[in-house]
Amino acid sequence: MKSYHYQGKLAVVTGASSGIGEAYARELAARGCHVILVARSKEKLEALAGEIKRKHEEMVARNTLSTPENVVGAGFRGIDKGSSYIIDGRNNYMAALMIRFLPRRRLALINERVSRPKAH
Repeated sequence: MKSYHYQGKLAVVTGASSGIGEAYARELAARGCHVILVARSKEKLEALAGEIKRKHEEMVARNTLSTPENVVGAGFRGIDKGSSYIIDGRNNYMAALMIRFLPRRRLALINERVSRPKAH
């Protein structure tokens, strides 16, 4: 089994304020990954971001899911910044929205970049 190195990588984590998304955000930060946290609950998101910064001193950005465009925007900002991982802790909510907002001809490229780590 191949081992992945998370130190210094960037991950976008949706559903980061609770459940599996929160667990992924905590674990990735503990492994040295910078995280962009995306969730509906601004208060929980701010609390988690503060905790991660105190414990791990990792870069943390936050975004709330007030509109579908915000969700898709967070995904694309992560890709534009060279995100290595996009973790969708909201039952494929981000993937579904990206499909809705993207032209069909671009889906293959985006899905490839979203679904697996970059090759090094």
